Amino acid sequence: MAKGLLGVGALQKKQAMSGLTQAAGLEAQQDIAEEQLYQQRKAAQAQTTGTMTAVGAYVGAGTAVGGVPGAVIGFLIGKLFG
Repeated sequence: MAKGLLGVGALQKKQAMSGLTQAAGLEAQQDIAEEQLYQQRKAAQAQTTGTMTAVGAYVGAGTAVGGVPGAVIGFLIGKLFG
């Protein structure tokens, strides 16, 4: 009788550990996915800011404002809306 109860207890312990290990693995995958999404957002914002800076410099160069102030304006627009 004791052997049967010990066997049942060991099986339950094994199943519980398996469930905890699986849950930890899923949590790690979620953390990785969130970090990747965060990095993609940062890259997109930087790209938008760079594009707007270049557009501001290009447009500003052909106007009375000038290229450098145009680039600053473009940079600020990129930061606000990027």
